[in-house]
Amino acid sequence: MIKKRILSIAAAAALIFTALIGFVGAPAKAEEAVKPIDMYLIGGQSNAAGYSLASKGNVDGSFSNVMYAGEVDKRLDGTSVGSGSNLYSYATYKKAVTVGCGVRNGYIGPEFGMAKTLNSYYSGDKKAIIFKSAAGGTALQNKNSGLSATYGNWYPRSMWKTGFTPDASVSPTGVQYKNFVDNFRQVYNTLKMNGYEPKVKGMVWMQGEDDLGSASAYKPLIEAFISDVREDIAEITCDRDNEVMPFVIGEIATTFAVYNNPNVPDFNKMQREVAAETAGVYTAPTDDLIIVGANGVEGTDLYHFSGTDMVTLGERFAEKLIAATDETLVSLTVSGKKGNAVYKFSDDKSKVTITLKPEKNYKASSVLVNGVEFVDKVQDNELTFDVGDEKRIAVKVKFGKKSALAVTVECGEGGRAEAETPVYEGDRIVVTVKPDAGYKVKSVSIDGVELALNAETGKYESEPVTTASTVKVEFERETVADDGKSGCGGKNAALAIGVALAVAALALKRG
Repeated sequence: MIKKRILSIAAAAALIFTALIGFVGAPAKAEEAVKPIDMYLIGGQSNAAGYSLASKGNVDGSFSNVMYAGEVDKRLDGTSVGSGSNLYSYATYKKAVTVGCGVRNGYIGPEFGMAKTLNSYYSGDKKAIIFKSAAGGTALQNKNSGLSATYGNWYPRSMWKTGFTPDASVSPTGVQYKNFVDNFRQVYNTLKMNGYEPKVKGMVWMQGEDDLGSASAYKPLIEAFISDVREDIAEITCDRDNEVMPFVIGEIATTFAVYNNPNVPDFNKMQREVAAETAGVYTAPTDDLIIVGANGVEGTDLYHFSGTDMVTLGERFAEKLIAATDETLVSLTVSGKKGNAVYKFSDDKSKVTITLKPEKNYKASSVLVNGVEFVDKVQDNELTFDVGDEKRIAVKVKFGKKSALAVTVECGEGGRAEAETPVYEGDRIVVTVKPDAGYKVKSVSIDGVELALNAETGKYESEPVTTASTVKVEFERETVADDGKSGCGGKNAALAIGVALAVAALALKRG
């Protein structure tokens, strides 16, 4: 009995020991791994929203590595949206892009061709998602007519009056812009809550048909729009790379509405100028995608690409964004109108040099590089830094008025001196010195450092100064050189002395 009890106790002890070993030695359940997902964004009017009939080109397919979430044709009164609207909950996201992400079932936008190209770049747990927020017939200009009166316009945020927030119940101004940003925020946060780590790869923009004929007015608006949307996406994602987010502009079809539309060439030229002048901005050509041909409509209708051509356009968008992934992009933004700045890469692309061009009496008050202040490293209005592994570099420059510096001149006996004023930070102190007769300049200095004499102007100049300064000027008497002809020495003096001595000797002899 005792033996059994001992065995039972031993067995129990062994069981407890085993359990303890198992408890201590077993690894804790690993936190579920975060799933990476790349985001591609689409904005614009009807050829972005998706008005291309898939059956007009026998378009079909499903791309399982690319998800979709979007909202199209949301009215100002909120009464309806297009069928390609599904971003309201994660459960409704399409887990594979198919036909039907356009304004109605059976219709497509650029997302289809983009997904077709992107699908092969992703596999397994690495997925992509296309986010779209668009509405047909909407303008970038602040229009209150046409379909902008139904859906709102894209008027960019930086153009809004101070304190203004778009309100669909009041006016169309900026409503589509606000919708885009709000919708993106919702999709981004929903992905995060469902275990994803989203990374924005770029945005495509198919818009401008409603602004044709206004190329000069459109240019500053699209430049502001690109800057604004980059800033907003960067803020939502807490990712400064998005301040230089690749942005692809779809050119307007030259056969939009009519064969060889006369308003299109100037507009597309303007779009290309924006791309050439703005880092990370590109255009996708559409001149070979015919909407209205010489013999009639070849697209879905007068205004929209055929299904086949829309697939081609989407493929071009995706190819542009894929190519941009490996580019090192620099976005240079100058705040205010008191100066300008330009940048250039070194020949091997390892360094960037920012050249600052402030107006007179202004200086760079801030130079942020990816959020880090570099203004104290600026020398002679230039800043050079290493690129390193960075692919997206956002530089933000601000100019401020220079401070006027107090300059005092202390002048010793023997002349006069005067400094040119006003003197601002970074200026050189220039001093005019005039010795009196019989005097010359001994020294002109600031804190013991001699000022240089400018041989051309005859004035003394300091190095650039940043603080109040006192200029000390000293004079000394000129010395008269012995030339053997005059003065207190020389042959004439000796002769005079000799004559005087001879006269004195003669007088003594006679006496």
